[in-house]
Amino acid sequence: MTLTDSCPNCLEPAIEPVAERHRGPHVVHGYRCPRCRHQWATARLIAAYRNTTRKAA
Repeated sequence: MTLTDSCPNCLEPAIEPVAERHRGPHVVHGYRCPRCRHQWATARLIAAYRNTTRKAA
């Protein structure tokens, strides 16, 4: 699961993570902005990003 993020410092969009770690039901992504070099991390609940759509009967 790869999710992009926007830089909270300069708002550069669509930044790919430079690191990923799984911790129980969470995934933690580390980011570094190529524009301003700001670094941050996000922790997300993996189940919230799974495809939960069902086919119509």
